[in-house]
Amino acid sequence: MEDTMTSTDKPTPTPTPTQHRFMAAIADNGGVSANAMHLVGGRRLIRGCESNGWVAEEPKEGGHPGQIQHRLLAAGYQALGREMPAGHLGVRLITITCQDFMCYARATTVVAWKPLGSAGLNKAFCQTHADNWREVVANHLPKTAPIAEGTQTFVADGEGTQVGTCRHCGHYIYLYFSVAGREGNWWRESQWDETGRCGDAEQRTGGWMVWHEPATTVEDRDAALAATVCGRSEQHAMGDCRPAGQAAAGPAAT
Repeated sequence: MEDTMTSTDKPTPTPTPTQHRFMAAIADNGGVSANAMHLVGGRRLIRGCESNGWVAEEPKEGGHPGQIQHRLLAAGYQALGREMPAGHLGVRLITITCQDFMCYARATTVVAWKPLGSAGLNKAFCQTHADNWREVVANHLPKTAPIAEGTQTFVADGEGTQVGTCRHCGHYIYLYFSVAGREGNWWRESQWDETGRCGDAEQRTGGWMVWHEPATTVEDRDAALAATVCGRSEQHAMGDCRPAGQAAAGPAAT
């Protein structure tokens, strides 16, 4: 019989036998494993574990670029009927998956290129496939930049601009291709932002200087979205919640 995901009348799904073995192997290895995925035999059931919030995929600690491991989250321990060990780091990192066909490694490099007579294009790859893709588009002026921690997507302009969520104000922030490889913090709220300072956070702190920084975990991102000054909890750019140049409004009256 095919091992498929099942659901019950409970508010959360029930792991299949294969998913249970996969998560149990991670738990038995201290909550993190780079080898448990081999017990599954396919990516579909692992993706089911991720979408249910049971496990998180992340770069392998001490591994080579593109190598991954899986971390069992609090919901995963609950699905197994086990207690989560004290001090266990049950976080979900914000990552991007390699866009090469059938590659599920974490993307570490964005490749941008410009076909003759066309708008620019970009894709995210693990290091191995980034090198391969540069050869494929060698005649179209390819260029590369590292994908920063906290990047969750790219602006749809083909320029390779990275998008994250500020951990202080909850708004979209941008890392432009030309500065992505520079040392220091170059995240900005728009192309006209010259300082990178987070006005909403400074308003909360009474004037202390605070700079935009990307949330690197789902938990940090969700906490920032729940505490936006503008009151909007869905992800959005700062320019979408108030006119450019206008000071942030206080929290909505209740």
